[in-house]
Amino acid sequence: MTPNADERTAAAADEEVERVRRTRDAWHGAWDEELPLRKLMHRLQDPDFVDAIASPPEMAAEPVRVNLDLATRPERLANPLAELQGLEFMARMIERSKVEIVAECRRRGRSWAHIGDALGVARQSAWMKYGASEAD
Repeated sequence: MTPNADERTAAAADEEVERVRRTRDAWHGAWDEELPLRKLMHRLQDPDFVDAIASPPEMAAEPVRVNLDLATRPERLANPLAELQGLEFMARMIERSKVEIVAECRRRGRSWAHIGDALGVARQSAWMKYGASEAD
């Protein structure tokens, strides 16, 4: 029996949720608050980590590449205020992108639990930050 459109949509959503969980687990496995930034950045370039977070080509959106050079040795910065300003700009751009992507997730019927899981927060926290103005 061939699956209908609703079954295919549900299966794709389940695959997406599972991919989010695998990615989250990879991030948690790589992240270590105790590591100096330069060692953490090195860990995030490990081929096993990169493979764990990679999306299959058919699922990946066209990326926007941003060259973000993080200072792994802040004591060597010539202008730390300019670096700080650049990081703040990037943080604002990332937050704006997250707002738009959360809205798209909701348009596609994703639950607040799934969105919270993707963000690493409780569903209530995700809703309070991104959906409080959403009409229920």
